[in-house]
Amino acid sequence: MVGIDFPTTAAALGARIGAQIVGDPNREVRCLRALEFAREGSLSFLADPKYADRLPHAEGAVVVTNARLARPQDHLTLLIVEDPKSSFASVAQTLRAPASQNGISPLASIGAGCEIDPTVSIGPYACIGDGVRIGPRTRLGPLVVLGNGVQIGSDCDLHPQVVLYERIQLGNRITIHAGTIIGGDGFGYFRAGGNGPYVQMPHLGTVIIEDDVRLGSNSTVDRGTLSDTRIGQGTKTDDQAHIGHNVRIGKDNIICAQTALGGSAVLADDVMLGGQSAIGPGCTVGQGARMGGQSGTTINVPANDTYMFNPPIPIKDFTRIYRGMRNLPELFKRVRRIEAQIGARPEEGDTKDG
Repeated sequence: MVGIDFPTTAAALGARIGAQIVGDPNREVRCLRALEFAREGSLSFLADPKYADRLPHAEGAVVVTNARLARPQDHLTLLIVEDPKSSFASVAQTLRAPASQNGISPLASIGAGCEIDPTVSIGPYACIGDGVRIGPRTRLGPLVVLGNGVQIGSDCDLHPQVVLYERIQLGNRITIHAGTIIGGDGFGYFRAGGNGPYVQMPHLGTVIIEDDVRLGSNSTVDRGTLSDTRIGQGTKTDDQAHIGHNVRIGKDNIICAQTALGGSAVLADDVMLGGQSAIGPGCTVGQGARMGGQSGTTINVPANDTYMFNPPIPIKDFTRIYRGMRNLPELFKRVRRIEAQIGARPEEGDTKDG
């Protein structure tokens, strides 16, 4: 979608997103705002009924919503679509800040034998190794480092201080945020002779990242040992995630902050891992599985259910156990009262408080 020039009108925005317009089509839009702060001149959206009570206060705004939530009111204009959040996001995406660096900075270092599309932007002090290939409209921020033989597709954004070791392969439309390191050696050590000094297993594979992946700031992705570490199309990771050597991640996964995937772990498609989750080496998480924050596993996780705790427990069982744990203090008191009534003696080591 081509960028939007503000101010614009509800009618122009409605035409762009294929919306039915309810209210004044000539209402002006000058900016984007959250619904609770939406006022005259702003565009917002309503996708969840729990926020519907904010709609009457959006005086003079233009609001993207769906037919189920639309409540026509004289003081605002509604743009009716099937998926208001997606439609609003498509508008917001056109407002991205222009590249701070156009073309290749004279302060960047470019190796021999590189194939760099003329539309690529490379920031100051970036260091590009030999034989690197970079596709159209890709942007490299300041201090980005690309090792020898790296391949990057089109429309990628590598933010400042991203490091790609040698032979890493990126697809198209990939975003990698600042400080992320891809392709370092995995943490693979063994004792020589069974009880000798630790020896590192050489890591000769690479990392392959498919189209439309997003990696958060200060994340790490280790290269494969003899095969490859792979991140599937559409997967998104939050900040400070760690992906170990030989990990295979399917399509459209969501991996929240500070999650760690041990070597050779496998995530199927459409998996969601909450913050500070941990997947043990070699474990498989089935398609559509969800794991809550701070959950962990050293066993395989079945598909299409939601889990909590370590080892993972289905959420319905975890909720029942947690409710029981909250009642333990009162249960101890009741047991002590019953013991006192029947004259039972406490077991050795028991305390009066349980």
